Amino acid sequence: AVRHIESMIRMSEACARIHLRSTVRDEDVNFGIRVMLESFISSQKFGVQRALTKQFSKYLTFSKDNDELLFYLLQQQFRDEAQFARSKNRLLLSQSDEHPVRVAVRDLEQ
Repeated sequence: AVRHIESMIRMSEACARIHLRSTVRDEDVNFGIRVMLESFISSQKFGVQRALTKQFSKYLTFSKDNDELLFYLLQQQFRDEAQFARSKNRLLLSQSDEHPVRVAVRDLEQ
């Protein structure tokens, strides 16, 4: 429908603005399409979701935003550090439950 196309245009423009660009690039349009597809697919029943995800997989995985990848990697790094801290603190029973999690910068530069 026309309103869906207009929504994709607005999302593409918003993506360009988020990246501080005055023009919309192909990757911004792909982002708008991907958001629209993910939204549509997530509103379907489970069986239909699987079929649609398989059918549109090349559009859903095309040009994932680097920010999402960075966010995922940082989450994983913090989870690993927190798990290590918890397992290390199990040996020290007299410690309190709250401990800061530290991530070395060199670990993020790999």
